[in-house]
Amino acid sequence: MRPLHLAAVLGPVVKFPSVPRRLARTLAAPGESPSTSSTRTSARHAESTHQTPRAALRATTGI
Repeated sequence: MRPLHLAAVLGPVVKFPSVPRRLARTLAAPGESPSTSSTRTSARHAESTHQTPRAALRATTGI
């Protein structure tokens, strides 16, 4: 049995000229002060959600 060639099954392949790639855009520079009001509130929120509640702490350690 003769192997089938892909070109015989699919037909001729059309080649298109390659398109030049665009350069990636540079990222914006970070702000001067990283502690803006929005980052301060989100940091406070993150800290408060990950701390052990004082009532649970008192129950286990007696503090």
